[in-house]
Amino acid sequence: MADLSAFSNAQFDTTAWINNSFRDRPDEEAVESYLASLAMKLHIISQDYTDQLETGMVEAMTRMPRVLSDVARIEETLKNIEGEMQSLAMQLRTFDQRNVTGVEDLSRLDTLKSNMEKCKATLEEHARWSQVVREAKNFLESGGRLSDSADRIETMYRSLEILQNLPGHEERKDTCESLSDALLAALRPRVRKDIVSSDLSPLHEYLYVYEKLGKKIELEEEYVQARPERLKGVWDKFAVTPTAQFAPWLALFLGKVTGLLSDESTHAGALFGLDRAPAVLCSLLQHALNPLAVPMAERLSSLSEGSPIPIAEIYSVTDEFARRVGIHLEGCCSQQIFQALTTLFAGFTKYLETYGLKEGQHLEVQLSSVLNSVSFGPEMSAGLHDNDLNLDISEGEIDGFLDPLEAYDAYGERLVAAADACFGPTETAIQRAVTLMGGLQAKAVFRALSQSLAVYTTLLNSKVDCLRVACGFRSEKANKVTDAQGEAELAVAQSWGRKLEGGDLRGRALVTSALRALQTAGRLSKRIKELEAVSTEALGNLSTALFRDITLDRSLQGISQGQDPSSSSSSNVGALFACVSLQNDPSAASELKSFFVASASHHASQTVFAGVSAPLSRLKSGAGALLFDLCTAGPERMVRDLNTEDVWAQGAVEYGSNSPNSSEVLSVHLTDSLLPLPAITQVGEHLLSLVQELETFASSDALPDLLSLSAGGQTSSLLSTLSARGWRDLKLTLDLKDEEGVEQLCKRTSCAAAVVAAEKGMFGMQLSKVLEEGGGVDPLTTDILEEEDEDAAALAFVNEWLGAIADSAVGLVVIQLVKIPSLSPQGRAQLVVDIEYISNVVQAMGLRQHPLLVHIRLLLLKDPAILSAAMEGMPARASAATSALHRLDAQLSKALSKGHGLTPVLPPRSNNSSNSNLPIPPK
Repeated sequence: MADLSAFSNAQFDTTAWINNSFRDRPDEEAVESYLASLAMKLHIISQDYTDQLETGMVEAMTRMPRVLSDVARIEETLKNIEGEMQSLAMQLRTFDQRNVTGVEDLSRLDTLKSNMEKCKATLEEHARWSQVVREAKNFLESGGRLSDSADRIETMYRSLEILQNLPGHEERKDTCESLSDALLAALRPRVRKDIVSSDLSPLHEYLYVYEKLGKKIELEEEYVQARPERLKGVWDKFAVTPTAQFAPWLALFLGKVTGLLSDESTHAGALFGLDRAPAVLCSLLQHALNPLAVPMAERLSSLSEGSPIPIAEIYSVTDEFARRVGIHLEGCCSQQIFQALTTLFAGFTKYLETYGLKEGQHLEVQLSSVLNSVSFGPEMSAGLHDNDLNLDISEGEIDGFLDPLEAYDAYGERLVAAADACFGPTETAIQRAVTLMGGLQAKAVFRALSQSLAVYTTLLNSKVDCLRVACGFRSEKANKVTDAQGEAELAVAQSWGRKLEGGDLRGRALVTSALRALQTAGRLSKRIKELEAVSTEALGNLSTALFRDITLDRSLQGISQGQDPSSSSSSNVGALFACVSLQNDPSAASELKSFFVASASHHASQTVFAGVSAPLSRLKSGAGALLFDLCTAGPERMVRDLNTEDVWAQGAVEYGSNSPNSSEVLSVHLTDSLLPLPAITQVGEHLLSLVQELETFASSDALPDLLSLSAGGQTSSLLSTLSARGWRDLKLTLDLKDEEGVEQLCKRTSCAAAVVAAEKGMFGMQLSKVLEEGGGVDPLTTDILEEEDEDAAALAFVNEWLGAIADSAVGLVVIQLVKIPSLSPQGRAQLVVDIEYISNVVQAMGLRQHPLLVHIRLLLLKDPAILSAAMEGMPARASAATSALHRLDAQLSKALSKGHGLTPVLPPRSNNSSNSNLPIPPK
């Protein structure tokens, strides 16, 4: 049966309840039978509830009279109690009124008695003042017990307080002070003599005298100043301790201080009481460390000139000492402990003012030693781990050097090793920065480290530029090298570049070294990201440690006993001191907290090493440009004289002669099994050879470094810019005002759109299948970072670079094609064969054909007369890409018309053309 609790719900739904109950019906039971049974059960249950309700009502009615009677009785009792309370209050008020007068009388009598007693005491003290003075003088002059003299002087001070309103008070005061000074003058030599001895029992009598005279603090000061005298023998060796032995000396000195505190812990409690002992020990610690403050700052400054590593060792010794003495300061307040730690860390606090600069300079020195191994000097033959730099090299030494290809490969490997070497020293510097003095100067240190890494990246870029010069290219550095070392390195690189000009080594053989340069940029980018991750974690932990609510006394005790739950180690007193220092300096705390918040954000401009971004970007661009120029230098040289080939004008038809139909001439020539020109064949072979070079390198362990270059789409942007280099001369060839149209022709998407617009203008429809023809992939569109499979990622990298290189090669060919003055039927056929060969090579590389090649081939297959007439169909206004393409088509049509004996027709110029007002020759 369904749940009956639903009947108690105010929103009870009868239909829903019946339907739910009906679901429990057994399959073999009839509906009418089940409903009858359910109704009978409900009736029985309803009758039971009715009986229970009636029984409850009867019981309630039976008990109600008795309940009403009890309520009435309670109300009557409360009324009686209220009357009694009012009567009691009235009696109390009457009693108070009767006793006010008696209390006032007693108060006046007490005041009278007190005044009379004061008068009596004053008279008595005045009467025996002279006697007390004589007794005190007698004890002092006779050399009696010091305690007796102190008792008499104490009595005089009490009498002085009683007699302060009687005549002669100033004389009595002077007498007390003179006797007190006389007693102290007689006592101090004995105190100074006995206070430095191992037997401190005489000090108890001295303490009694000082207490009687109210000078107990003075004895504490004498004690604090004299007890550290035993450390003098160790302290005298501070100035003569060598740098290498300073940390052990400091450990010895601080160990003596710890021993002093251990010994004095018992003595201070016995002399000054357990409540004053912690304060005395704290003062004793400050006095023992005071001589160390200024000399320590000077010593730290001199030590850090070479390296901050000794500073870290000295700080570790000091911090461990602070942890050990913490147990002796139990009972001191936080302010006293902070003052003691301020004295202890005074030298380090002063050193922090220049620590950031020192750390940055040390990192620069370390990284510079790594860069010194990257050179074309003879020391490269000694292996990749030789850091000696020898730039004095002559042509004769170059000729006798190791195999040139090995030299370039070794240079590239050293570049990668140099990029990798920055991580260790920087990570160590980060750990020092967040450890030394609790990371108080973290902001300045990280800023200095960022600047040092930026300088290092710039110098690494200079090394890549030297490789560029050594490969025979001009330096891309905006500013000329002014330092002697840089000039010498460039001189050596230029020597290697001149060696290439007369040797058999070609640009393709140097691709591996250029790929190493590109890997260097990727490796450095990856290492910088790893350093940012390390820094973010370290600064996050540092922020948690510095900005917490602590009490110095409890926290120090917890650390000293190894019970600090917030500490990852047993020694971090410097962090506690830094935390309290920031609490006392809200301005510094706010500045440091802002730095932590900014470093924790993921915004590129606010990361810890954001300053490395710009030089790293330049390094990527320089390495990418080197690789790209090496891969395109061959095609540029191969097609340099392509437009002057004789084949283009062979069999040219003179104007007005009876020539065969152009299409038939082309058909005849196409059946002659023409081969591509040697220059075109060389370009194709060069491009195909790059496939293996790039695939082999991308499949190696360099792949992670290469993939890191693609973060943020910078590689695609770089390749888009580089691929346009092969097209830049097209602007002059077509006589265009700006480079926008040429840049858009280089890009396949905008070029395809321009081809469609141009063909619709000329022929009324799109003829070239610029987006569908051929297989392969589009370059510069593959997101390498999303590739999970290494093979696919390597393939994406190769396609991205091959696409840009192929597009640049296409641009170089197109420039030469446009410069051809005349295309005869035979030359026209040869050009078709050459374009088809280049297109097939591009497809063999796994890329799609460039839309411009498809378009030019289509125009070459058209009847030159029809093409010349179609040129008039172009609109006067068009996009920059379409206008540039139209100028290119016009140049091609002009060459075809000249070679086929037709009068060329110049089309109307768009606004982008500089010669738009030239007349159109008649047909």
